[in-house]
Amino acid sequence: MAALAVAAFHLFRFPFPPFEFWSTQVFYLGEFGYYLFFLISGCAIRLSMESGLSAGVFLWRRAVRILPLYWTVLGLSLGLAALGVLHLEPAFGREPIGNALWNLTTLQQIFDRPSALAPFWTLGYETVFYALAAVALAVGWLPERSIAIPWAAAALAIMLLGPASAPGRLYFLAFGVGMLAAETLRGRYHGAWTLGAAAVLVVLHALALPGHNLEHISAESTFRAVVLAIVFFLLSASHSQAKWPEPLLALGRISFSLYLTHAVLTAAAYKIHSREAYAVAIVLALPVAFLTYRWVEKPYLQASKMLGGR
Repeated sequence: MAALAVAAFHLFRFPFPPFEFWSTQVFYLGEFGYYLFFLISGCAIRLSMESGLSAGVFLWRRAVRILPLYWTVLGLSLGLAALGVLHLEPAFGREPIGNALWNLTTLQQIFDRPSALAPFWTLGYETVFYALAAVALAVGWLPERSIAIPWAAAALAIMLLGPASAPGRLYFLAFGVGMLAAETLRGRYHGAWTLGAAAVLVVLHALALPGHNLEHISAESTFRAVVLAIVFFLLSASHSQAKWPEPLLALGRISFSLYLTHAVLTAAAYKIHSREAYAVAIVLALPVAFLTYRWVEKPYLQASKMLGGR
């Protein structure tokens, strides 16, 4: 759902003006996807930390999960840009070599460097979160003390990420709420803890509204997206044992591929800037994501299982 929301926001926004108005001024669909992604990630990572992995193996598995596919799509983006097939983010060209190197680390957003393509920015937050989780594993953090992990990680992020906007720093708190939801699913905490943390997160976002600085996207639409993402996540977590239809499970499997590859299709369509180009991008989005998952992402995921878990 998260990747699909982000892909729909980018693919449908420019060719359909009514959709652009709705998704920027009424309900910021992209932010809904991003925020849901962070919440789900926090929950999934917390659950994976219980499999008895060492910090090194944990980081290795996370790297194999993300970097091969990301580097493949990043390299493809840079190559197509060099051939004139698509435009990279405008600020990227001011220092292309340095920015390309920063993008290889996934940390460009954290250090105020431009991403090659817009959706790549989220990976920096993921990388920092993985590092903090690995530190927790390295120091032998006990499961019964794990409620402190998300809040300690969030507090550290808020202190260290001075140049980032307040809403950006609050993404780390979204990770924390996701982790707390995982603890609730394991029966360690009453659901009221997760609901309370989610309520605090909503209040903090409301307080951050005056600092909203996204051009062409209203603060109110962003806030609505955040609230609905939190509600959707909590409802989904409460039905975690439900049997989901196979098409939804399949979409979940290719979600990361969809998240990255749709950015290339969108950038190519934006270069041509015609409805026909966007129509082609929309039609190709899911097939390209499936093929990328099968030929790039899946082989590395299977290799990572050699070290245990998924």
